Amino acid sequence: MNADSACLFVAATGVRPQGQLAYTKALSASFGAMGFENHPLRVLAKALRGGGAAIPENQATPIERRKLVSWARQQQASVRLAVLVAWKTASRWAEAASLSSVQFLLVTQREVVVDWFQTPKGRTQDPFKASRFAVIQGPLTAEIAVLYAKCAPFAPLSTVTTSALDALWGQLAQMQGYTPANPGGPLTNSKAPAV
Repeated sequence: MNADSACLFVAATGVRPQGQLAYTKALSASFGAMGFENHPLRVLAKALRGGGAAIPENQATPIERRKLVSWARQQQASVRLAVLVAWKTASRWAEAASLSSVQFLLVTQREVVVDWFQTPKGRTQDPFKASRFAVIQGPLTAEIAVLYAKCAPFAPLSTVTTSALDALWGQLAQMQGYTPANPGGPLTNSKAPAV
């Protein structure tokens, strides 16, 4: 198989452009690792990206920071801490809620370092890889530090499920007349996971 026939193979798969881009990138990397010419595959990947294949579909609607903070301050401390950590680290709710206090390696008013290794997000990672750590700085860091001081050791930050959290947000949205842009709600999306 050469790079030209690999391009034809990718085109003949009949999958969505996002899948074709994934196949093209994987084949291009494999061809390059084996020392084969991969220029046609790189050109195909560039064309797919230009066509929008790298743009995710069905993303959850983002929440404005002021709305999120306003809502979070009305919740109990454990939910507020998990929400702020999820927001600042761009993590899924379930992963932030499953964090325990021992996974916060450094907590100051200006910086918080979180170790994701014991969460579903971190279990698949190399234990020595830097990406398993998240550093939180900037706005809301001081509030996270204060809330952290109140959390119980070794217990998850929150036991509230994703659907229960979405229901909590939905109650506030109804009171304020806010209508989410997707049917799954602004915190989750029933069609695709939040990124």
